[in-house]
Amino acid sequence: MAILVWINRESFFASLRLVGLGLVVALCLIACGGGGGAIDQQETSFESLSSASLSASPDVGNDSAEASSESVEDTTSSPSSEGGLDLVVLKGTLTYGWVAPVAAQATQNHGTVFLDYDNVQARPMRRVTVQLLDSLNQVVAETRSDEQGGYRFTIDADRAMKVRVKAELESDDYLVSVKDNTQGNAQYVLDGSLASTGNNAVQTRDIHAPLGWDAGAQQYTSDRVSAPFTLLDTLLESIDMVLDAGPELVLPPLTVYWSVKNIATGGDFEQGHIGSSLYSTGRTAMYILGHADNDTDEFDRAVIQHEFGHYIEDKLSRSESIGGAHFLGVPIDMRVAFGEGFGNAFAAMSSGDPLYLDTSTTAQQNGFGFSVETNRFGGGYYSESAVQAVLFDIFDDTTEAGDNLHLGFAPILEALRHPDYISFDGFTSIYAFATVLKSLTPTHTEEIASLLSGQDIVGVGFYGEGERYDGGSPISLPVYQTVSVNETVEVCSDNQVQEYNGHDVNRYVLVSIPSAGMYTLTAQRSRGIPASDPDFQLYRNGIWAGRSESSDLDRETWSKLFQAGVYALVVQEAGNTDESDATGGLVCFDVSLTQ
Repeated sequence: MAILVWINRESFFASLRLVGLGLVVALCLIACGGGGGAIDQQETSFESLSSASLSASPDVGNDSAEASSESVEDTTSSPSSEGGLDLVVLKGTLTYGWVAPVAAQATQNHGTVFLDYDNVQARPMRRVTVQLLDSLNQVVAETRSDEQGGYRFTIDADRAMKVRVKAELESDDYLVSVKDNTQGNAQYVLDGSLASTGNNAVQTRDIHAPLGWDAGAQQYTSDRVSAPFTLLDTLLESIDMVLDAGPELVLPPLTVYWSVKNIATGGDFEQGHIGSSLYSTGRTAMYILGHADNDTDEFDRAVIQHEFGHYIEDKLSRSESIGGAHFLGVPIDMRVAFGEGFGNAFAAMSSGDPLYLDTSTTAQQNGFGFSVETNRFGGGYYSESAVQAVLFDIFDDTTEAGDNLHLGFAPILEALRHPDYISFDGFTSIYAFATVLKSLTPTHTEEIASLLSGQDIVGVGFYGEGERYDGGSPISLPVYQTVSVNETVEVCSDNQVQEYNGHDVNRYVLVSIPSAGMYTLTAQRSRGIPASDPDFQLYRNGIWAGRSESSDLDRETWSKLFQAGVYALVVQEAGNTDESDATGGLVCFDVSLTQ
């Protein structure tokens, strides 16, 4: 749950033993761009891409692809001159194995959170791409499954065909595909066997993507075929909510990378060392953990929808979170607090469930959870717990003490996309969001203010003027300081809370430039730790405008060509951002602007 500018949070080649006509389903990888050549769908191994015979134990009912013929009349089929059929209907239902994360008990942190493998369900694959392929692996027809996972083709009789289900959602408004970052970013697909369409009016081929879990062994013993389709169905909840609120929107294409090798270890993403489930701003991609007995997130709905919330904030609004570690109850940089709080609240809005549950460790039987609605971890503009509680209370339709708002997602999305929010001079925060939301819903201004004050957020306007709560660090107030030409203001940085993104590390200064020209920003140590190293980062309307990060001791000087207007300056002590507790500390600088 953090931004890696990047954003952190947070295979299937198998033959399956089937019944009925003995058809086989294999979850395969097709190389990007349609390459890779022919695949033996009955004997394909994930690890080596070579022939291997595997068998999957059923997890729900008939865990297989089943084909049968039905001798029923169908008006789309036309008889041939010999009395047979030229066309037949090929149809079926697509399902996947799903298991829920649950909490053992409802305590403050909701006790132990685990995947409930004793209650596996079969759920429909909704709106996925379904193709018919001939014996040469050429696509003959394509459709989308319906809300019940059903698909239907009218096709030539007596022709060898196989059904392919792509791990993909595609419409005029969105495109989401699931790929394997450890296999050359190959696309996941689910293939049925090549078999004749026959000459009866209707042939049925149902396909089920199994979980791969062995209840007796208490571990995954076969390929986890359902995972890519679980991810897609979870994301559909979020997609539908967003497009219901903004029906005119067209979402940018999104790639979701999942692999059984994706582990909570940092390093090479191609090896699966992704560190955490995350959203990458640069790649417009989500990377999801899948390493069994370490941390798997494909069934952790809140994690998936949280990362999608980062995507929405990034692509439809603006996102300035600097990422880094964040913990409920720890005051953090207000940009991170808003981004993470929004991600948590967005997940609860998408699912309708305020519980955020994340499973991990051996057999996915441990984890953590919390309610985004009930903040037990402390308030403040620097608290993701406070932010998520405010946002969810604005959204939800329940009336509680201090919460009479039932606005839904539409005004939240409108505020995030409003020009006043996207282009204002400062940084993203609960202040800026609430200010725009109040302007859009003037009859609810007092109620929004009450929700904020209930979470110890009392600053007003885009810049939190008059804020009284400092999270235990007096140097953090006022939230923004200002400097104009020939003025000097003292700005302090500390790592008392935590390194890198603690709310006292990065201090915000609004820089007023009266006319275009060369100006010089200077930060000179005035007090605090010796041998300091002040640094600058500069933004304009939320857009990166440069940095000055020399290694000069106790002083930073930066001459730059500015345009007229207001810039947002971040001032920090380098030793407070290097992730080392042995460096940094409280230090203050005289920050001045000259021409």
